[in-house]
Amino acid sequence: MSDIDGTRLPIKLDSTSNGEFAPVPLSPRNRLANRLAHEAADAHAKRLGLSRRRFLVSACGAASTLLAFNRANASSGGYFDLPAEAALDEALAQASVGAKREFIFDVQGHFVDPSGAWVKKVSPTRSASRRRPPAASRRSSAWARTSSSTTCSATRTPT
Repeated sequence: MSDIDGTRLPIKLDSTSNGEFAPVPLSPRNRLANRLAHEAADAHAKRLGLSRRRFLVSACGAASTLLAFNRANASSGGYFDLPAEAALDEALAQASVGAKREFIFDVQGHFVDPSGAWVKKVSPTRSASRRRPPAASRRSSAWARTSSSTTCSATRTPT
């Protein structure tokens, strides 16, 4: 996917839906975090003499985004622990947000009602057996009719 204008932040803070339900709107604090991150990206890219897109795909872009999230959420507890200078110093940003060889474990729960209205929107080329779980896994309550997936990925620096 192309982002020639550099409009997407390197770290997504957004509401998303796969079409099963309407997404929950972003809170005012999260909208503020995104606005601050975009403003910081504009200022830092200009200061470093980079295009906005080039800045956002760098470690400095990731650091800048996390620092903006910190500013928006300063009064609510947790924060991302990195120096403010990382937004402008590539080596410091790389040491702070990259090259740590951290294991990333991404868990997502998907709660699906197999008799829901979304089934009617599934491509007609997909068979009914692919749209519904096996009879043994169907239960009477909507909560019990769930599927769950786990995505596991690791970031590894070449040696």
